[in-house]
Amino acid sequence: RVLFRSNALYASEDGEVFDYFGGVVDLHAGHVRFVGDPKTRIREDYLRILRLFRFHAWYGKGEIDADALAAASAEKSGLKTLSGERVQKELLRLLEAKEPWPGLAAMAQAGVLSELLPGSLHLERVRRLIAIEAALSRRPDAVLRLAALLPDSIERARQVADALKCSNADRERLVECGVSDERIGPAL
Repeated sequence: RVLFRSNALYASEDGEVFDYFGGVVDLHAGHVRFVGDPKTRIREDYLRILRLFRFHAWYGKGEIDADALAAASAEKSGLKTLSGERVQKELLRLLEAKEPWPGLAAMAQAGVLSELLPGSLHLERVRRLIAIEAALSRRPDAVLRLAALLPDSIERARQVADALKCSNADRERLVECGVSDERIGPAL
């Protein structure tokens, strides 16, 4: 099934484009909209909630589609049915975007981010990290951005790494970033 109008484009061998849902217009305008009813598309596969935000981070312009955002918010509890690996893949791909901030802010607004990562999150710290990476012409670092989002807690970093089924290398990086002054202990 086709998910978004912009990925519902087809082309013949001779290059003729078939656009049945207004995908070309959406691509030019930077709109990420579901084909048909957003709730129906999401209920077919709850991972589509995360793909909405990822596609918006990579290809969207302006505000996220209001109907899609409302549907994502209404159906967010379905995210609990997804495997950690699937969630991790989409979340890291979103965080790899050059400018994931609007997507993250919309996820937070819709309650989707707290559904994935319960507890306190440092959204402003991620925003600052994105600005620093841009100022230094650094490539986006999805794992570092995820670590910046989490509280300064080794235990919390481990919990998130376990829940998302992170690779050993990514788990180690998250845990290292979760070190706080309280873990250092007294000087020897």
